[in-house]
Amino acid sequence: MIRLEGSLARRAFIGAVVAEIDDVVLLAGDAPALVLASLSGGVAPRGLWLAIDEDYPAALAARDVATCSWLTALEHVVLEGEHAAAQAAIVAALLTNDEVTFANEAATLRGAYNRPAPPHPITVWYAAGESIVAGGARLTLSGRRASEAGELSDYS
Repeated sequence: MIRLEGSLARRAFIGAVVAEIDDVVLLAGDAPALVLASLSGGVAPRGLWLAIDEDYPAALAARDVATCSWLTALEHVVLEGEHAAAQAAIVAALLTNDEVTFANEAATLRGAYNRPAPPHPITVWYAAGESIVAGGARLTLSGRRASEAGELSDYS
């Protein structure tokens, strides 16, 4: 997987860079969900890298992921921030059509919904240092390089 530190200002280059990459690209940077949604008519990254904090909690991230999944072929989302693993559990739970009730160190949810659920499964990862983790899988940062669309960080 490759993290692309993109932005609205470099949106014109993102599709071209993604088209040249034969791997999953995770769009990060300023307003990645907005940038991804704006690319829905062309070649778009198949993943999002979202920074979770008090101003952008996991519940809002889940809403954005679900929305983007209907606009693009979204397959993966990576969450970073305090309690990233707990935040990932919240997002994964909210990417269903089910009523969500549970608590962890990041939040307490009671009778929460986030409908409609994505049209296909999305793998929810969390950042842990220089690695990203989902289930039993762990990918580690293996290199960085520049592109017209922004910095690319390789995870393998």
